[in-house]
Amino acid sequence: MSDPIRVFASSFNCAKAFPVQDIEAQKSLIEQLIPHISHHDVYILGFQELVSIWEGSFPNVCLQYLRGVSKVVLERINTDESVFKCVDVNCLGGMGIMVFCRNEYELSNVTKGNVRCGAFYSSLKGATATKFTIKRSGVVDTITCLSSHLAANEGLINLEKRIQDYHAIMQSLREQFGDIDSTNFIFIGDLNFRLNKRFGDINYMDPDIISQLLEECDELKDVIKTGRAFENFKEAEILFPPTFKYNVADSKALPPIDPLTYNFKRQPSWCDRILYSNNEKATTSLYKAIPRTPEFHFTDHQPVILSIELPHIEAVSDFEAEEITDTGEETNELEKLLPTSSVSSLSLSCGRIVDYIMGYSGWLYCKHPKWLLVIITLFSIYWLA
Repeated sequence: MSDPIRVFASSFNCAKAFPVQDIEAQKSLIEQLIPHISHHDVYILGFQELVSIWEGSFPNVCLQYLRGVSKVVLERINTDESVFKCVDVNCLGGMGIMVFCRNEYELSNVTKGNVRCGAFYSSLKGATATKFTIKRSGVVDTITCLSSHLAANEGLINLEKRIQDYHAIMQSLREQFGDIDSTNFIFIGDLNFRLNKRFGDINYMDPDIISQLLEECDELKDVIKTGRAFENFKEAEILFPPTFKYNVADSKALPPIDPLTYNFKRQPSWCDRILYSNNEKATTSLYKAIPRTPEFHFTDHQPVILSIELPHIEAVSDFEAEEITDTGEETNELEKLLPTSSVSSLSLSCGRIVDYIMGYSGWLYCKHPKWLLVIITLFSIYWLA
């Protein structure tokens, strides 16, 4: 019997404020995000809202940032005893995923996939995914993993949108990747499932209250029980407080805002989750939220991490070794390299156009606000003429 695959996974919604230009700040965040360095074979890091909407509208901008962060991650996880390599970095909008494995493992069939679920097929919501095969000591295993950001906000209508997003993602990935149901699968993301009742300022640190809220009011647990979504997935026991919505630090606020408290404009909920394929042989040793230290006060979410041992699953197809290289070259139209799905080319084109409109509008607003005002004025004159 082959040894299980020891996997570390994380989910981190950065509230569009990750310090992409500050390497030292990145190192501090990654050191806390990956607190345990030993005894993992694969690392999977998922991000949501890594950058502003306009930056996320340009795939190469977010991809460049993620590649920079991946170097910080490698610096963190590499030791004298264990050396890792980057399997893949992929992104869609502000969502990103990066995967690492031990350097001695052979890699094959590394495949990217993106699924758009935002308004007008934009990249505001959806998933960015990677499927890859590793060969270790003659044993071949395939892992599918993704970072997702599902429909937001409370209420039954938005709950149904989240369920629809899930099914759209799974259907599209089956079309893009082929078989994913017989692989080990890690589903990471700001899934945005909420508590279905309002409770206000109760003690969300109390283990008994945590257990009761999750059992009676958590939308995700309910949809899994009823088979409406994530029917083939499982989640480790949650023992940590809600990960959303925290107050964000603001030095200008009067009175001062405590970033360790919740913002009750939203019902505190467990939006940030990590699920895995429902295999009785999979065992988890850690599932927790990262402590809310000052370095994380820029986001209203709290990252979660998972340590899991995944069982060997017999490969459906033969392993074909291939060299995995990263040329570092940027691609202006990243998604054209990805496999196609049943979503029509017209819909995808619409989504890309929406992204470009958001991207260039945001770029003008942030970098050249006067020109944006001129364009709006000229457009208004033309429209009213």
